[in-house]
Amino acid sequence: DLQRLGIARVLIERPDLVILDEATSALDEAGRADLLRAIAEISPRTAVVSLTQQPPADRSATRHVALTLVRPATPGASAPPARIPQPV
Repeated sequence: DLQRLGIARVLIERPDLVILDEATSALDEAGRADLLRAIAEISPRTAVVSLTQQPPADRSATRHVALTLVRPATPGASAPPARIPQPV
């Protein structure tokens, strides 16, 4: 219910920045696309950052960035420096 309330507030208040953290995890693919489309339409100046482990449903996004966790090969060893991938 808190998730729905937060999404409703975004649609009503039309903020400049929206950060979604697994906001669409309980939805099917069509529901994810509908929600992301509704948020994208609230204001042309609203920036939306969506964090998810699911494939992107929003094809209208200007950028998609995939991050990969790098773990050291042996316990106690240091991991190589993180690489930030270029946006696709």
